[in-house]
Amino acid sequence: MYTIIRKCLYDKLSIYKRQNIKPIIDYISKKDTYVTDKIEVFNLFPNNYHTLHPNMFNYDKNLLLELIYNANNNNCILLIDKQNDLLEENYNYIDFDHVYTTYEKNNMYRKILDDISTLKTTNKIYNVKIIQGKNVDKNEYKKSIETLIKLAEENPKNVNVIFATHNKRSIDIFKHLVLPNVHHAFLTGFETFIEKDFHNDEYKINKLIRIPCVQD
Repeated sequence: MYTIIRKCLYDKLSIYKRQNIKPIIDYISKKDTYVTDKIEVFNLFPNNYHTLHPNMFNYDKNLLLELIYNANNNNCILLIDKQNDLLEENYNYIDFDHVYTTYEKNNMYRKILDDISTLKTTNKIYNVKIIQGKNVDKNEYKKSIETLIKLAEENPKNVNVIFATHNKRSIDIFKHLVLPNVHHAFLTGFETFIEKDFHNDEYKINKLIRIPCVQD
């Protein structure tokens, strides 16, 4: 996997932003220093998207809230993996304005339908990122894309969607969208693939790029 050292990250962020690509900083840290390292990265790189992996702090609610608080203070948007039931009970405490729920399993379509059902009874912001990992059924991912596109079109103010995939058939479904609340995310190193297979006149969707980053 491609990674970049932290001291080189400033230049990399500048390059992508000039290309109108928003970065997602995926800072890789040791478990015993994860929380303090993350807070430091929020301070060093404010106003960006950041990944957050609750398994690195054993799904502790207080640490989760501390990280969200520090991220909000730095205007950072968090992409949080919500694959473990241990996190479910803590989600009522989360400010969804700055947090994306991330799904990467074959039950994502059912989870999305459950989320939509809940959304209809509340006024909460719904931010969701779906990842087309190797274990995700293609038909389920396609249904999830189509459902979320419709939801984003009908709710431009309180629904935000990120499609994370390198699959050409999936990208073909949403590549033409010009919606401020819908993004396509891909991994650093796949820019050549994107430029080769999708011409600028048809690939119009907002772009995000995940940058795995390690300590200097």
